[in-house]
Amino acid sequence: MKIRVTDYFDVWTDEDGGWTVNNQSHYEHKVKIKDIFNRKSVLKLMKRLGYISKMCRTTQLIFTEFESGLEILKKKDGMPLFFIEDLGGVS
Repeated sequence: MKIRVTDYFDVWTDEDGGWTVNNQSHYEHKVKIKDIFNRKSVLKLMKRLGYISKMCRTTQLIFTEFESGLEILKKKDGMPLFFIEDLGGVS
């Protein structure tokens, strides 16, 4: 499978106590994962790809499913981390 990861690497708090993504990068990866909506599989993949710490657990994240993919936020403060999209293809 081919995925696109949108890495929200520059995120600021806004006046309303929310978050503003000031800058982001898009990366495409060929991966061996069957379902981008499986939280444990995604967590393991994101650790392997270096997007999140090896110490991170699913209980520390918020997974929000959209038709086009999965957005992952920090549970502690709701800060957006990244968005994962399935681009299809053969793994």
